[in-house]
Formats: sequence, C-alpha cells, structure tokens
Amino acid sequence: MKSTRGCSAILPSHRLVTSESDAVIDFLPLGIVFQNKEGKILTANPAAERILGLSLDQMQGVKSTDPRWQAIREDGSPFPGEDHPAMVSLQTGLPVKNVKMGVFNPAIEDFTWIDISAFPAKSETADPTSGVYTIFEDITSLTKAEDGQRVAKVKFETEEKERRRLEHLIFGAKIGTFEWNVQTGEGVINDQWASIVGCTLDELKPWNAETWSTRVHPDDLFVAQEKLEKHFQGKTDFYSHDSRIRHKDGHWVWIHSMGRVISRGPDGKPLKMYGGMLDITERKRAQEGAGGVWPHWRGATAPCIRRSATAFTFLTSRGIWWK
Repeated sequence: MKSTRGCSAILPSHRLVTSESDAVIDFLPLGIVFQNKEGKILTANPAAERILGLSLDQMQGVKSTDPRWQAIREDGSPFPGEDHPAMVSLQTGLPVKNVKMGVFNPAIEDFTWIDISAFPAKSETADPTSGVYTIFEDITSLTKAEDGQRVAKVKFETEEKERRRLEHLIFGAKIGTFEWNVQTGEGVINDQWASIVGCTLDELKPWNAETWSTRVHPDDLFVAQEKLEKHFQGKTDFYSHDSRIRHKDGHWVWIHSMGRVISRGPDGKPLKMYGGMLDITERKRAQEGAGGVWPHWRGATAPCIRRSATAFTFLTSRGIWWK
C-alpha cells in the first residue's frame, strides 16, 4: 500500500479538506489517525507516528482490534479493541470523547498514555459514515506524575497509620521514647519519658543529653556511657542497659533503656539515635526484696550528683564526652 499522509489523500471530496489543512495537520502536536469504515488505519500524521512509536507504513491496514496494540485501561486491565473509541464511534455514528488509554509503544518498549477522542467522518454518499478520525494527546508525563502522587499518598497514609499504631503501642506499654541528635546533644522525648521522672514535657524542654546524664545514678552512669560508646563505635547492634534515674521527688526509679543509632556521617560518627526507656522499678524491687538498696539511696540525690561531677564522665548538652 502506498504511504499517504493528510486527510485529502483519504477523502478528497470532503469540502473541509484542503492542502492547507494537510499542512496544519502535519504540524499539530496532537496525533490524528483516520480509519475506514472497516476500522483499518489508512493514514496518520507525524505526531501520531511519534506518539505511538510506529511509522505510517507499520500502521496502515491495522485495526483497533489488533492485539499488538496491547491497550490497557487506566486501572491496568486489558482494553479490548472493540471498545476502543474509534470502533465505538464507527458502530454508533457518535463521537466518543476523552478516553484515557495506554498503548504499547515499541519504540520505547513501554506504554504510552493517551487521551483519545473519536469522531465519525460523515460522507455525502448514501453511506452516512465513511470512517472515523481519532485525535489523541500524549499524557504519559501527566499520568506518571499522577501515579507518583497516588503512590506518595498511599505511602503517606500507610506510614501515618503505622505511626498511629506505634503510638498506641508505645502508650499502652508506657514506654518513654527519645530522638537524639548525637552531635548536638539535642533531642525530643515523649510525655511518658517525662512522666517516668515525675515531670511534664514543658519542664524538661529543651531536652538534651545533659537532661539525661545529670539524672542517672552515679553508680550506673559510667557503665551506661561505656555501653553507649561501644554502640557508637559499631561494636554492638543496639544499646541496652538497666540503670537508676532520679525522680523529680528525689527518689530513684529503675529504668531499662534501649536504643539504636539510625544514621551515621561519612566518617562513621553517629548522627541520630532513637530509643526508649521503661520503668522497671517494681520488677527490681521484687528481685532485690523490700528494704534492700532503696532506703540507702532515697534522699541522697544532691550529694551523689555533686560528687559525680569529678568522679564520673558526663555528656554535655552539646553531646561531647568530657571528664
């Protein structure tokens, strides 16, 4: 079959078709294809060749029902050829507008998404419909952007649901959590962390490493720091330690602390650490027996903290180790 472009090659008698209109059609960014009343493609403009990834020679004589189009609907399901806008328009004699369709583009070996409309070509002969014009726009970039937004929305909703679930679990388990910038010493804690030491969140703001270190029992601080340092150096997978922490009222609360470095700099130094602590006072009392170490330490907070300033290593508010 001889390759022809332009509407005048197909319908030379159509009163709206001129050589000037052919030039305009060839210049348009929209793909335009003409199919005869049997549904066979007779001609197409350059934009149609580019959008579909096929030359005019490859398209001529092909019908919408040809399985090589591999057409799909917006939801990814198959789009049967008999349901294509061109075929529906041929059957009904009515326009079909703005249908979203994905067609396989062999030039890029991927699907091209198009917004396609079909218009029956009216004839002056006894046969009212001589064929059908399909006009389509490449909306692949827009579709991918919309898909990306949908994926992002689903991801956000999933993460938000997981975050709420985790919050409920943490609240139910009475776990005090912290997010710690190891390099600056600054961090964020939840209400339960503050509650374990008898405070409100506002009373502990701004929270930093010193907020923790000045409350840890002197006899426990050195081991806690030693375990932290090992974790910072990558020698342990996570930090875990039982220690006593000073309550606002002056007594000591046993806690189990756990945490993990979640990000490191190029030099391997820890950047951020997430973790939590759990009040295990009752468990420790049960293990050590009533009247054990508790009366010995109750009320001894201030002297112990003052003595520890020279005898123990602390974390400053800037997260730097010093002696």
